[in-house]
Amino acid sequence: FPAAPRVAVADDIATYFMFPPCVAVLMGCCDRGEHLEHDERVYLASFMAAEGWDPEEVIMRRFEHMPDYDAAETAKQVWFIVAKGYKPRGCKKLKEFNMCPGQCPRKSFRIENKEVVR
Repeated sequence: FPAAPRVAVADDIATYFMFPPCVAVLMGCCDRGEHLEHDERVYLASFMAAEGWDPEEVIMRRFEHMPDYDAAETAKQVWFIVAKGYKPRGCKKLKEFNMCPGQCPRKSFRIENKEVVR
């Protein structure tokens, strides 16, 4: 787990306004090619899969800029998450695991317009 929650960057929140801050922060980190901890990657992949995103989009769009990206390993992990039907952690667990940047007024979140970020 991360040692401390990531700081919500205003640009990430503005760019990914349709996501809760915990997801927006991770999306921004991916865009910048920053390293994500394993649990952060699992959370992001499970969130996107639960929202109905195509697994190939999860792999290619989000994780290919990671400094330690391995296409085969990423595909294996994402398809495992999809096949097992992993559900994204809720707010309570994210807070327990230092993965909540705060600033979120909601306890659950559904994306209404996925086309905006594709």
